[in-house]
Amino acid sequence: MALRKNKIGFDRQLTNDWLNQVAYLVADGNSPEEVRIKFRESFEDQTSDALRKTINLLMGIWSTVPVEIRPLRNQTIDLFLHADDSEKKIIHYLMALANYPFFFDVCLLTGRALRLSDSITSKQILTKIQEKWGERSTTIRAVQRSLKTIEQWGWLKSGKQGLFSIYDDSSKTIIPVEMHGFVANCILFGALRSSMLIEEIIQNPCLFPFQIDFNMHEMKQWSGVRIEKRGREDLLVSLR
Repeated sequence: MALRKNKIGFDRQLTNDWLNQVAYLVADGNSPEEVRIKFRESFEDQTSDALRKTINLLMGIWSTVPVEIRPLRNQTIDLFLHADDSEKKIIHYLMALANYPFFFDVCLLTGRALRLSDSITSKQILTKIQEKWGERSTTIRAVQRSLKTIEQWGWLKSGKQGLFSIYDDSSKTIIPVEMHGFVANCILFGALRSSMLIEEIIQNPCLFPFQIDFNMHEMKQWSGVRIEKRGREDLLVSLR
C-alpha cells in the first residue's frame, strides 16, 4: 500500500471506450505487455508521450494492478463480462477508486462538497487535495482530469467558470445488489484502510453518483471482505 499512498498517477482524462477495451483485453488473458501492444495498435500516433501516459493509467486500473488488488481484479472481471453498459461504468469507476487513492480522495472531496452546495469548482477540490497530497506541480492537472473523467461517465456536468454539478440528481445510477460487496472492497482499498465501520462505507461521499441501499447478505457473499460485529450494534467491514 505504501507505493499507492504516495502515487498520484491519475493524470489523464479517460474515456469509457478505452477502459472497456483494456478490460476486455485483460479478460481475454493477455499479459500486460500484450495489452499495451494491442491497445496501442488502435491509435495512429503510437509513439506519443500522451498515449504512453494514458496507457499507463489504464493499465494501472485493470492490468498492472498491485499484488494485494489482484484477487479483487480477478473477481471483478466476471462482474464486468456479465454487466450491461451502465454497470460497466460503475465497475470502471470503482476499480479506479481502488487502485488510485488520489482519485479516491478527489471523489470523496467532490461528494462531500456536493452535499453542501449544488456546484463546486476544481479549485475547491484542489485546495483540499493539496492539504493532503502537497502542492505538487501535477495535482492541478490531475484534479481537473479526474473530474473530467467523471463527467464523461455522465455523473458530473461542467459549466461556466470551471463549475461542476451533479448531472441529474433525480436519476442517480443504481448499483445492483451483486456489486455491494465489491463496492465495499474498492472503498477500503481506495481509502488505504484494512477495515471500516459499515456506516463509513454506506455514507461514503465517494458514492455521490449512485443510489445504493446496501444489502448485508449480498455483501457477505463477496470473497474480498468480511463483516463482523464490533460491540453490541456496530458492524465492521474488513479486507480478507
